[in-house]
Amino acid sequence: MADLSGKTILHYKIIEQVGQGGMGIVYKAEDTKLKRTVALKFLPHELTRDEETKKRFIHEAQAASILQHNNICTIHEIDETVDGQLFICMDFYEGETLENKIKVCADQTGGDKRLKIEDTINIAFQISKGLARAHDANEIHRDIKPGNIIITNHNEVKIIDFGLARLAGQTKLTKDSSTLGTIDYMSPEQAQGNEIDHRTDIWSFGVVLYEMFCGERPFKGDYDQAVVYSILNEQPVPLEELYEDIPKALINIVNGCLKKNPEERFSSFNDIIHILKQFYHEKTTSDFDYKIFSAYKKTRSKNRYLFTGAIFIVIIIGWLIWKWFFALPGEKHVAVLPFTNIGSDEKSSIYCDGLLEIIISRLTQLQQYQDAMFVVPSSEIREYKITTAEDANKQFNVNLVITGSIEKRADYFQLILNLVDAIAFRQIKSEDLRINEKDISSKLEEEVIDKIIDMLELRLQPTLRAEFFAGGTKMPDAYDYYVQGRGYLQRSEDFCRTVPSMRRKR
Repeated sequence: MADLSGKTILHYKIIEQVGQGGMGIVYKAEDTKLKRTVALKFLPHELTRDEETKKRFIHEAQAASILQHNNICTIHEIDETVDGQLFICMDFYEGETLENKIKVCADQTGGDKRLKIEDTINIAFQISKGLARAHDANEIHRDIKPGNIIITNHNEVKIIDFGLARLAGQTKLTKDSSTLGTIDYMSPEQAQGNEIDHRTDIWSFGVVLYEMFCGERPFKGDYDQAVVYSILNEQPVPLEELYEDIPKALINIVNGCLKKNPEERFSSFNDIIHILKQFYHEKTTSDFDYKIFSAYKKTRSKNRYLFTGAIFIVIIIGWLIWKWFFALPGEKHVAVLPFTNIGSDEKSSIYCDGLLEIIISRLTQLQQYQDAMFVVPSSEIREYKITTAEDANKQFNVNLVITGSIEKRADYFQLILNLVDAIAFRQIKSEDLRINEKDISSKLEEEVIDKIIDMLELRLQPTLRAEFFAGGTKMPDAYDYYVQGRGYLQRSEDFCRTVPSMRRKR
């Protein structure tokens, strides 16, 4: 299309070209009838190549022209030249696009290469209000991007090109990313060609907000397909990892907009506006309330110190609680009490008795490798009939007690081990073991003793641990009889203690 600068079309005297993109060429012009400056956007021939497409475009433009809002560009007229070229007459604004504003920040040398946070909030608040008004009128923009947002010299935000994205999408226009440049801001459903609703604008707004906050787009790629892949499958770098000065509430807005599933996004811009209001003065139309934000930053700084102090206090309290409830004493005086047999299975009962003997025997062997550990012999536990932690503490002055229970289930044994503070009478740790009946001969002793070693926080060198568990038998029946034999032996000794004549013979 030839440059129209200096020409007069209908009652518009064209002054100069001020912009060009995939949606057409924009000229600054004078309306000779009303004596006002306007902007004329001439659409590409591809967008209005036939009467049906023209009618569709006029319908879209008419719907957009109904939107009367301070943050939406006003459309005055739709007309066409003598050779059939359609153009839109709309308000002309002195200022720059958000795209250019972001680019200027990125190109500057040194310092922060992004918009100031207060400027970002100002722009975001106004975009949200404009889109909220459009959505209330059931109008979707479909192409929210920095290039379609103008920041006037009075810091007013104007959203342009309502309806044009639908027109471009309904034609077979080949997208040239260097011209249209909209793929980076497309929602996942839009990029896949699925049906869209107002939530596609919420996604695009989130991408724009992310870019304003950190100076770069959340989804990148060297070519269109790579960008689409990123939009569909990847998560952007979290803003909190890039900059520490962005308020958490604002990060939540970005995260809430960039949910790939539309159902998980903000349901409307009214929700976003509600959050932004805490940073923006409601009585102003465009000027950011710096006092509110300054007070917020001071409060944030103050809160940071308070938060750090609170964390320190919580750590101290947590350490004291851990010390009281969970830390084990340096000197470990341990008593292993008789295990409880849950159920009527006689074999389990024998195993309880035999296992108790094996545990105490093995822990007694470990005493020689521990500097401060003493295990009460099983014979004394049985002789004094100790069954509770309180009794064990009174009789033997122990500070730790191991209790347990065993239950025969369908095809496995369930064993529960408890480590109890015998002074405060509270449980410190508990372990739940399930051992298959077929594996009980090979795993019972090793797993139980290993758990108890860990519960008591005993330190064994790897070589010593290996030696400690070496040996054993590969004959399941032999080990089975061995455990039961220890159980029966214990019972016979207990019986002998109860019969005077037997005690004398011993």
